[in-house]
Amino acid sequence: MSGRPSLQVLDGGKSISRPQDDAPVWHPSQGRRRRVVLYISGDVDHRSLFTRSAWRWAKVKLLVAKGGGAGSQMAIDWKPRMVVIDARLPDLEAQALVASLRRRTMAPDTPIVVLAHDGTPKERAQFIWAGATAYVSDIFDPVQIDRTVGMLLEISAWR
Repeated sequence: MSGRPSLQVLDGGKSISRPQDDAPVWHPSQGRRRRVVLYISGDVDHRSLFTRSAWRWAKVKLLVAKGGGAGSQMAIDWKPRMVVIDARLPDLEAQALVASLRRRTMAPDTPIVVLAHDGTPKERAQFIWAGATAYVSDIFDPVQIDRTVGMLLEISAWR
């Protein structure tokens, strides 16, 4: 895919860095929902790896939350087209966050992708049961992440 998303790292609503390009970051008050992807992770290395993958997705605004609490609030405020969650969060249980987002915050058709570290079939089933759309069993496999997230972005573009 071509294009370059703008990147804004937010922690509890406080801006940590400015967008990488000159385009302003879209906000829900501006009307129609754009292709905003929210990534929730408590690990700086995982956020860096995911951000490098995101540069390959066309016309995406990427928001990064440093933990489940900040991510939950950002999902409410920004209404993203997709949420990607690290399976291990420092402040919340990821399965509970998935269930909460699915029940209270996200539209039923909003994809929620979980990135696992050493995923087991049991853990995968638990996340899918909680409301995840997809489960990537190896957070360090950028090809699998690109394939899964890219496919779901293409599907969501038609909605």
